[in-house]
Amino acid sequence: MPRHDPDEPRFEHRKFEHPAEPTVSVVIPSADGHRGGNVELLLDALQEQTHRPLEALVAVGVRPNGRARNRGAERVEGEYLVFIDDDVELQDEELIEKIVRVFREHPGKVGAVGPSQRLLSYSNDFQRQCGAQLERVSTPMVEEAIESDLVTHACLAIPRELYWEIGGESEILPRGTDPDLRNRLRKEGYSILLSPNSSVGHPAPENWEVLFNTAFRNGEGSAEVGRYYSKYALPTSADYLEPMRDVEDSLERAKGWANRTVESIRHRHWIRLGYEMGYLAGWVSGKVLDLNRNKIIAKRAAKFPISSFNQIKRLKSPPAPALRILTYHRVDDIPDYPLCTPQKEFRRQLEYLLDQSLLFDFEDAMEVVRGEKEIRKNKVAITFDDGYRDNFTNAYRILMELEVKACFFLVTDRIGGLGEFEWVKKLGLPNYHIMNWEQVQCMRETGMTLGAHTARHERLALLQDDEARKTIEESIQSLEEKIGIRPKYFAYPYGRQEDYTPREIETLKENGIEYAFAATYGAIRNDFDPYRIPRINIDASDTFETFKSKIYGDFDFLSEWRP
Repeated sequence: MPRHDPDEPRFEHRKFEHPAEPTVSVVIPSADGHRGGNVELLLDALQEQTHRPLEALVAVGVRPNGRARNRGAERVEGEYLVFIDDDVELQDEELIEKIVRVFREHPGKVGAVGPSQRLLSYSNDFQRQCGAQLERVSTPMVEEAIESDLVTHACLAIPRELYWEIGGESEILPRGTDPDLRNRLRKEGYSILLSPNSSVGHPAPENWEVLFNTAFRNGEGSAEVGRYYSKYALPTSADYLEPMRDVEDSLERAKGWANRTVESIRHRHWIRLGYEMGYLAGWVSGKVLDLNRNKIIAKRAAKFPISSFNQIKRLKSPPAPALRILTYHRVDDIPDYPLCTPQKEFRRQLEYLLDQSLLFDFEDAMEVVRGEKEIRKNKVAITFDDGYRDNFTNAYRILMELEVKACFFLVTDRIGGLGEFEWVKKLGLPNYHIMNWEQVQCMRETGMTLGAHTARHERLALLQDDEARKTIEESIQSLEEKIGIRPKYFAYPYGRQEDYTPREIETLKENGIEYAFAATYGAIRNDFDPYRIPRINIDASDTFETFKSKIYGDFDFLSEWRP
């Protein structure tokens, strides 16, 4: 299997001759489809299983692993799914047979089954020491199927129907998918069993550098999950019989880390001590040194004195009323995440605008833009860029409850898929789902306005002439074909002055676009350009006070500032 660019997802599908009954489908998430040759070894080993699987599918370049497993599971047909990590060594030709036997011996009661995890057969001395000192690296095999928290995605089997009944894997977690899946299965009354007399090999860190890097990633990922998705911060058990624990707060997790560290010093387990130090460094990085969160905190701090000063200035010399178009991206409860406005805060903002008679439906605002309506006080209208799924599940619901109509600019090739645009992927979290066409149609039928945002969210100024024209025209045509209305409005991806050119404006005019919206800051007054309409971004760094300052014009000086 050739190496693969991890930024281009692909699915490698192999069917096996004479599959055994019941049918089993194996799904292998892999960044490059190769893993130093281990994927090929896995596929060969599956061929030698006494219970030969129906098929094996390698999900190449799909991130994170939870999403890769879901996308793989959608493409296979077996009665049972077996997820295997791409760095695993199959150590038993009867592995699948033994796993299936556990399900058959406990019909309707077992949610997931997996083998014990052992060291690779070719482990070096450092790896063997890791197996002796680190929890969950190497575990003894059991003589009978027992309930255990040590069943992991290194090799985990689950009935396919049950997998979808419980919602599949979480696609938002960068780590922690093992305890999340086990927790959901147990809440539904299912057991998680280790299969007897079976094992897979899983690599332990091969040297100090790998150990530290692994620990650092685990600590950093733990901090991210704890901060953004605290309900998923589930601790894992160290041995077979320890019951699964509930979510731990930061103090409890700190005590657990301190106890492990003290024990490693007392027993002179230096590898364990090194791991705990690496984990702490990663946790501090994820918790304290998070660049996105610190930028938001800094922006929030900088906005406060600017807002206060300009409020006083506005009271002394009120500016002329103006229309301001607000831009949102996501409405979701992810704390201090650059794209997100929390649901409660979004509702509060809209309720204030309605209470103060400041809010226009988008099409009413466009009557002002066209000169068909005058305003005597400040007015704002709402737009959303990119089309994230929470625009429908969260923002649209709130808009409908408050009877507000907004405009949604959609990246059409991403509809029903993932919005992993270049600039969004840099933010770190993987939750970039885009709404589907049924949701888009539902919004159109209830009065929301839909606009084009290109087909693939590319920086137009950097494209060749034919590429720039194609991505604009394809997005317009897709909207017309899918929802039956040719859009009149367009928003430039990225939207700064250097991100589009007169070439794009000419293409928009030729395709019937009447107004195009930028990301440059500003209010709409008499001297605006209909193909360079400014907007005002609202994001996680805006407190309620700075939000109000923006809609009253206290930050309008930014429209005259150029970096």
